[in-house]
Amino acid sequence: MTALLRYHSALFLRSQRWLAPLLLYAALVAVGVRPGDPVLGSLGIAAAGLVPVAAWSVRICLTQEEAAARAVTAAAGGRNRAHLAALLTGAGGPVLVGAVAVGVVTGTGDLAGTGGAAALLAGLPATTACALTGAAVGALASRPFVKAPGWSVAGLLLGSLLALVTTGSPAKHAVTALVASAGAPWGACAAAVLLAAATAAAAVRAAAPGVRRSSLGVMTTESAAYCAPEPAPRPPKAAEGPYARCVLCLEPTEYAESVKGIVLCPVCEWQEAQRTACSG
Repeated sequence: MTALLRYHSALFLRSQRWLAPLLLYAALVAVGVRPGDPVLGSLGIAAAGLVPVAAWSVRICLTQEEAAARAVTAAAGGRNRAHLAALLTGAGGPVLVGAVAVGVVTGTGDLAGTGGAAALLAGLPATTACALTGAAVGALASRPFVKAPGWSVAGLLLGSLLALVTTGSPAKHAVTALVASAGAPWGACAAAVLLAAATAAAAVRAAAPGVRRSSLGVMTTESAAYCAPEPAPRPPKAAEGPYARCVLCLEPTEYAESVKGIVLCPVCEWQEAQRTACSG
């Protein structure tokens, strides 16, 4: 799993696709937060801005590989583990960015009536809750649930909005707790962790339906039956000659000369079966 996380992180960083969501978040914080404003209200704005940013980040990590590269990664590390690594990479970045934002906002905000330690303890669970809620939105608005880019972006935007205004949403509860000075939203953070875990489990399960591997990485009977092609009907074998000639090597086959169509000798049949067999 560590290798998959390193691979997806390196791919994410080298592609520079993280710049767009990071610049969007920096713009939201720069516009909504000013030095000297009450620190808890500023932390609420900084936390709310992480919902669409985290959703965008997760979608980038889930779609940054081409189909061929994704198939190679799935074959090397397992399709479920590869999908989970992409989800963790997309969610981990916004969580770290939120922690940095909490430190910056706490250092520049008005701490009147709120100590610095109390502001940090309130801001960290709030930003984590919003980042994980946004990650859940991004997972649901991306493959394997939504494959069309247009519908995916629309679902991402609508889901981010609903996550911030819907009653019961961990993100809304966390932001409301900060703005109302109701203390650290640890409950919202725990709910966001559960929501993100449930969404990740559903996404991983949906990523590879019907395909399973054993602990040794060998295809099981169920997956072999899933991949096996339908065998072509064979003509009956002849008890005696004359026999038809193989269309590939011209050697005698096991079929009567009157059989129509393409016939192969036993050797060529075996080689053709090996060539067309599913590699898993």
